[in-house]
Amino acid sequence: MFQYKITADKKIIISNGTVLQTFDVSKFSQIDGLALDEDEIKVAISGILLNGESVLEIIGLSNSEDGNTIIAGINGTDLVWLSHDHLLINTGNHISRITISTSQIEPIHKFSRVSYAPIHLSISPSKEKLAYLRWKSDSQRICLYNRSTNESEHFKVSCRSYCWLDDRTILYSNLNGIKLLDVENGKISIFLKDAKSLLRFPEFKYRCSELSTIIEGSKETYSVKDVENPLYLNQRIFFQVIASNEQRECYSAILSTDLEKKDIQQHHFQKGRYHENYYADSSNSIFLYSREANDRDFRLLPSPGVPTGALVFYNQDWDWDE
Repeated sequence: MFQYKITADKKIIISNGTVLQTFDVSKFSQIDGLALDEDEIKVAISGILLNGESVLEIIGLSNSEDGNTIIAGINGTDLVWLSHDHLLINTGNHISRITISTSQIEPIHKFSRVSYAPIHLSISPSKEKLAYLRWKSDSQRICLYNRSTNESEHFKVSCRSYCWLDDRTILYSNLNGIKLLDVENGKISIFLKDAKSLLRFPEFKYRCSELSTIIEGSKETYSVKDVENPLYLNQRIFFQVIASNEQRECYSAILSTDLEKKDIQQHHFQKGRYHENYYADSSNSIFLYSREANDRDFRLLPSPGVPTGALVFYNQDWDWDE
């Protein structure tokens, strides 16, 4: 299991249970993106140096034969590995393909007519399609770029969070349940209508008894927000349920279900704390993290539920303030 954190003295620690490698990042005034490659031997970091220069740094871990590479003049918030030698980066104006061995930067897709930079770049399982969110009026819309055909498409779908289910399907949420978007024909179907639909799962009341009581409306005066933040791993769909009251006290739960919606499991349940983001990893643990300036470290919670099968390494908004 790999995780990373930033320390008060501005070092990045990348760990697999013991300290694997520590990097001094005090030369950065800002870090905008960080991603581990699929072979777990390289880390890409994009950011701005103290002198104001934008750079992308590729760091070879201790189990890598490669050294470090610094590519000047480029920065971005979303980093997606294509292969050992190729990386995609969202610069805000373009999606660019970077060849690390030659430091070549090749813009492959220009964002058209955008007031705010598109965000949350991701790639389909086959690595042919790129999805991202762009602002339209006061909402975020799902957009698609096909690397094979060089065609792009904008869907009239408001979205707060999404993930790929397969090469044809995107799971997404906009605080109104979890839906399925067929990117081939634009059709939308419902996966989970709302929080109350969880009550239809045969084992839900037994496995998630306290959350079930809240959803049914018999616990205090909490109002339940709809299920959100879908994440697909190892044939299971993870999602988050948040409940809050007028005093801003809240319950937060992370659950998962199989694709047939026959087996539901609760991986985390907590009162008094809402984490904006989460991920699961190959050791069956849940990472919870938020954007609070004083909460940069990751909180690791054991989850003896379903193995996720694949390492997931994620980006975080960084805040240097002590």
